[in-house]
Amino acid sequence: AIKADNFIFFTSNHFPPPVSPVKRLLLFRDIIRYYSIDMSICERRTPMKPRDAVLFDIRTIAALLALIFSLAALISSYHYIYKNTPDYAFNRIITSADAKDKSAFFKAVNDKALAFSIYDNAAQRRDGNTVSAILKVTGLSSRESFAEDLHTLLSDGIDGNVPANSDSLKSDDLKDTLRNFGFIIPVTGWHYDSHDFSHAVDDSTALLTVYWYNDTLQASIPCTLIMKRINGTWTVADLDDSTAFLSRIHDASMNALALSNDDVSKRMERYVHIENIQSSLVTDDNNNTFLRLDYTPVYPQGTSDIESLVCDFTLKRTQDDAVLYTTRLHVPLYKSGTSLTARFPLNGLIPSQKTLRDLPSLDNTSTVFQPVSIQLKNGTVLSLKDTL
Repeated sequence: AIKADNFIFFTSNHFPPPVSPVKRLLLFRDIIRYYSIDMSICERRTPMKPRDAVLFDIRTIAALLALIFSLAALISSYHYIYKNTPDYAFNRIITSADAKDKSAFFKAVNDKALAFSIYDNAAQRRDGNTVSAILKVTGLSSRESFAEDLHTLLSDGIDGNVPANSDSLKSDDLKDTLRNFGFIIPVTGWHYDSHDFSHAVDDSTALLTVYWYNDTLQASIPCTLIMKRINGTWTVADLDDSTAFLSRIHDASMNALALSNDDVSKRMERYVHIENIQSSLVTDDNNNTFLRLDYTPVYPQGTSDIESLVCDFTLKRTQDDAVLYTTRLHVPLYKSGTSLTARFPLNGLIPSQKTLRDLPSLDNTSTVFQPVSIQLKNGTVLSLKDTL
């Protein structure tokens, strides 16, 4: 039996007697009415209020307008601001080099001016203002050759070629010129690494620091470029401080050389080391000026096993490490601890030697005299690398 409110619902075989036919009909009527009410409740739904058919409101329109104006400003900034900056111009230079477009590269880079700047500043550092000014006026062939060699190496670098045949000689000439100025520099294996944001000096001049990576040094060296705007176009006109740039490369090269020569240097010290090193300027009766070197070789194992000994002599200015004089000397093999002297004539017609001749003394200089090669009588040769 099933109870629903005050009614009893039952199957056909459970009717309680006595039940009249009329009452039975009333009961079935009430049953049908009950279920009809219950189903209507289950099927009832709360109607939703229809939304107004509005496509855009004021906030949506404002957001779209702000986005459009922002995109327009961005595009305008790119075309009228960024494309007129030295940063954009330099990025185009790197792009032209990557694309091997030498015409576009050398149009934007005044490599001859860069070469002259490097040469003149290095000469001034070594020889002083007067001598370097003479070099500029006379236009020595070595200055022009330096610019031509640099142009060739840049061109080879853009093509992705390793200097070969005659170009390898240009590479060697460039290294030798820089070495004469006191810089040991790898001239190949350079790659663009990154750059900082430019710094405006005035409306037509800006400074841009670029970092160049060298395969041999395995280091990035900063270099500050001077960018000039000519007829609305930014170009690379010069280096801000070429001497400082070369000095940074030289220091990195010397560290790399010292690390590379460490084992050989320790082996050479078993056979010889130099003491009491001193240099001075002397003048003879004929008014000839000489650079005098005094030194004392010490041979811990004697000289019986040594066939020959070669040392490098370098005189530097203490203030900036500028090389004033350098040469290679074959050392005579005397008894260990014997004091030796060498004299080198100074020619006033050679700019670097004239600068040295004119010095009142060598008080503000330092002398480096070290073994670079030892040949033993058994055929063994111990030699330090002097270039990377």
